[in-house]
Amino acid sequence: METALITKARAFAEETFNNAVFDRLTYHNLEHTQDVVRAAEIVGRESDLSDDEMESVLVAAWLHDIGYVNGGADHEATAAEMAQQLLSEWGASARKAMEVADAIRATRMPQQPNSMVRKGFCTPNLSNL
Repeated sequence: METALITKARAFAEETFNNAVFDRLTYHNLEHTQDVVRAAEIVGRESDLSDDEMESVLVAAWLHDIGYVNGGADHEATAAEMAQQLLSEWGASARKAMEVADAIRATRMPQQPNSMVRKGFCTPNLSNL
C-alpha cells in the first residue's frame, strides 16, 4: 500500500537514518525500520485493517524510531511528537496525526496497545528486535 503520507514518512525516515547518530545503533536504524514496515504490512493484511488504519500503521512504522536522533531516552515520546508535527505539516488530519503518534507511544515497554492500529504496529516492531 502506498499513499502520499506513507511516501512522505518513508522519505523522511530514510533521510533521518542517514544521520551519523544512527550509525552506532544496532537495531534502531533504517534496516530495522524497513523490516518493521514489511512486518506491519503483513500483520495489517492478516488483521483486516481498513485502508485508513493500515496507512496509520505504516506511517507509524516508518517514523517510530526517528526520536533516536535526540538520543535514546524516551525516544518513543520524542518520535511521537515529531510524527505528530510532521503529519500536521503534511496536511494530515488531527485525528490521523494523533492515531500515528499514539501507535508510536504504544511501543514503549511494557507495551499496552489498546486499538487495532496500535496492535497492528506493536507486534511487527517487537518481532524485529
